[in-house]
This record gives sequence, C-alpha cells and structure tokens, in this order.
Amino acid sequence: MLAVEIHYYGTPQPITIPITKSDRAAAESYFQSLKSDVIDAQRHNRSRLSIRPFDPTQETQEVEPFEIQRVELVDRPTINDATDAA
Repeated sequence: MLAVEIHYYGTPQPITIPITKSDRAAAESYFQSLKSDVIDAQRHNRSRLSIRPFDPTQETQEVEPFEIQRVELVDRPTINDATDAA
C-alpha cells in the first residue's frame, strides 16, 4: 500500500495518508504537491495547514507546518500482500 507519512518532531507515530486504488505516478504527484504545500507554509510562517486527503471521502487534516520534520512517500505491504506472498 502506498501512503504519505508526515513525521512530527518528537512524535513517534506519523500521520499516515493512505493512497488507495492508484498507480505510482498519481501517488508521486500527490506526494510532491503535499511536500510543496508544507514547504510553502513553512516559508510563509503559517501556523496551520489543511492537508487534503488523497481520497476525497476522507477528512481534511489540520497540521502545524513548523512541527513537521519530514514528509515521505512509503510503500508498505498490506495484510493482503503478505497473505498473497505466503
């Protein structure tokens, strides 16, 4: 499963935004757009940033840009992937 993870300073668990039913190119595009939004918010000293989800049925999340350490695109095996490999 592809997902974008937003890691905060001093917080062990990242915010995970799943990228469901999509190809790698769409995931990369979403990731680059989100990363650009975070950098822009940090540059312009915004105290809050609304993160739009990849899937429009999910809720928008409010984050504090200056608390964000990094944004990553990750590919994690799902339970179905592990079952299929067995």
